[in-house]
Amino acid sequence: MAERQWILGEDVSEYDSLLDGFTFNQLIVSLHSGSEKVNPKEVRKVVKDMLESQLEDMWFLVEKNMDAIIERAMKNRTVE
Repeated sequence: MAERQWILGEDVSEYDSLLDGFTFNQLIVSLHSGSEKVNPKEVRKVVKDMLESQLEDMWFLVEKNMDAIIERAMKNRTVE
């Protein structure tokens, strides 16, 4: 099987999520397996780290597909 290219219209759909959600369970498992101390400060840090990682992935997809995004957004628009 070929490696994914992450190209809109080829192996990525307009309806795929740009920013994946994460569950309470993912947070809990991450805290359980990776944090020596579990307290409010650590919970906030882990959430921030998880979100930053997902934002990096989202920006990768947006930048890689910028031309296609713009083209689809402009399709059938009347520009005066």
